[in-house]
Amino acid sequence: MLEQRNKAPFAVRVQSFVTVLGLGFFLLACAATANGQVTRKQIIEYAEQCKAQDQRLNLIGRFGTDFSNLDLNGIDFRGMDSVDARTILVDADFSNSNLQDAQFGRAVLDGANFGGADLSRASFFRASLVECDFAGANLTDTVFYYADFSNAHLPGIDLSRCVITYSSFSGADLQSATLSGAVNLYWWSDFTRANLENAQLTGLQLNGARFRHANLKSANLTNTQLKQADFFDADLTGANFENANVESAIFAGARGLNDATRKQLEDQAARWKFDLENKINELLSASYIPAYGLLLGCLGWLAFRQNKPARRGRLSQLAVAVNCSALLPTLAVIWLHNSGASTTVQFNANSDAAMSAWSTWVGIWPLFLLLALACTVVAAILFLVFVFDRLKNRSMRNHWLHLVHYLLTIAHCLFSLQLIGANFPSA
Repeated sequence: MLEQRNKAPFAVRVQSFVTVLGLGFFLLACAATANGQVTRKQIIEYAEQCKAQDQRLNLIGRFGTDFSNLDLNGIDFRGMDSVDARTILVDADFSNSNLQDAQFGRAVLDGANFGGADLSRASFFRASLVECDFAGANLTDTVFYYADFSNAHLPGIDLSRCVITYSSFSGADLQSATLSGAVNLYWWSDFTRANLENAQLTGLQLNGARFRHANLKSANLTNTQLKQADFFDADLTGANFENANVESAIFAGARGLNDATRKQLEDQAARWKFDLENKINELLSASYIPAYGLLLGCLGWLAFRQNKPARRGRLSQLAVAVNCSALLPTLAVIWLHNSGASTTVQFNANSDAAMSAWSTWVGIWPLFLLLALACTVVAAILFLVFVFDRLKNRSMRNHWLHLVHYLLTIAHCLFSLQLIGANFPSA
């Protein structure tokens, strides 16, 4: 009896201790959940909620900046198309996180830290990555289409399997980085004031790239496409341009070149030919509209004279119809350029309205091309019929104004055909 009485209080004390300990752990877990790091589930639920309600995905305002050491594989961080609805991830810390296949399209990630993160197959379509840190990140098959890397930290990074098309690296630190093998489909990449010392750029497509004031000491540019690239005031000390295509490139003011190397590069570039062609094109462009206006004026005057009741003929009326039809492609080209769109899609990438106009142009361009071709053929037939008829009747001398009218009609159709051909929609 006495032994059982002694055991009972001990068992009660043990049970009480275990209960209190369990309650303590529960409270600590609650506190950690309330004040600790965000979880994958919370991010997904918040993202789905914002998209369902058409709200901006402001992860920083909701969860703070700490997203480090998390498994965020495949999460969609994309915001909506509107600028005011872009996902906010400014100064976010994604260091050492798993971000494979993550989607960051249009997100604002300025100052974010991706150090040591796995970003393989992630997409940063039109993302803002100003002053981001990618040191030690895995960028295998990562897509950086139209991304802004201004002043970003990318030393020693391997971009060889990335898409960097139309991205800007202005002021970025790319010292000892590897860009060889990266996909860069368009012209005009921006490396202004970037640090590319010891960088590997072998075989890269960098036509039209801007390297103004950049540091390219000991950079490897062998077999690189550098047509019309701009190296003004760039430091090219020890840079290797072996077998590079530097046609029309600018080396004025470049530093670190000896006289022999500078002369060799400038001779290969032959920039003076490009400048001369530009001057001629500018002159032709300046005279383009006045010449077309004069052509239309002459055609209008001739149509008025040849279609008076006393002189009206079926061929003259057909010529007027052909000229009116040939005017339509010209009006379409004027509409396209007035909409702010370019016939080259890469120059419309920063404007939804321009992209919409370009898409419309892709659809209607073949129709206008066929119209211009048909007008040219009909105009030529009208001219041949008229000449054959006048020669047959030996009355050419009295109808020279008609002859001029048909010749100018052919010229108008050829002008329209050339204009529509010059505005072919391209990538």
